[in-house]
Amino acid sequence: MKTFIATALLTLTSLAFAGDAAKLTHIGSSADGKSYAFMESGIHDGMGNAYARIRILDTLANKYAAPTIERTQTEDEMENPGIDLASVEAEVLKKAQDTLKKLNISSRVEVVASRKVTDLEARKLKELSFSTSPIIGGLGSATYKLKLTQSKVKPASDMFCMDPALAKKIKLEITDNQTKKVRTLQADTGLPTSRGCAHNYEIEDVVVIQPDQSSELAAKVVVLIRVFTVGFEGEDVRYMAVSGALNVE
Repeated sequence: MKTFIATALLTLTSLAFAGDAAKLTHIGSSADGKSYAFMESGIHDGMGNAYARIRILDTLANKYAAPTIERTQTEDEMENPGIDLASVEAEVLKKAQDTLKKLNISSRVEVVASRKVTDLEARKLKELSFSTSPIIGGLGSATYKLKLTQSKVKPASDMFCMDPALAKKIKLEITDNQTKKVRTLQADTGLPTSRGCAHNYEIEDVVVIQPDQSSELAAKVVVLIRVFTVGFEGEDVRYMAVSGALNVE
């Protein structure tokens, strides 16, 4: 009986501090490699309603090419068993079709490296090396290294932070191992309000987009980064994307 009670209390304690780790889905890219889209979705901690949002990136400019497209389950809809996370994801994808079509986003992307939030050893690493194709006996490939660094930043006065001293910004660099040249893909000068009071970042996926033969655009790299903030009942995880030319000149 004591064991049962202890287990029950542990379960209740875990639930009381349940966080919200969004799921990442790669939607695709345009054939010319200029546009890339991804979706983050999950169940809000606290209220427990489903959400899904799609972000579209201009890989040349490293900025979002369209407003965020989103769908959130309402409180009334939570009583409807036919409206769940899967249906919310399907609805936001349908809602985004016109924008995706306009930007010619249809091609699947190639994820060349992945570090899931469940990979505890990989989460400790701030650098990631990858190749654009398999390196095995008889086959070679170009290789690159990503380095993610974090530093403290003063959040904007209108941003809610439980502890402003923990707020952080990032710098992401890529090294071309062939030329040894290093380029900064992104260096925050401040903490965007849209990102929330982020206190930690981790690389999750690395996507390489090879444009079709009709395109003059260079190959692109898109780095999906987990963004950690304090949520209603624990840590929340959302995603941001950083992009740039793959080859460092």
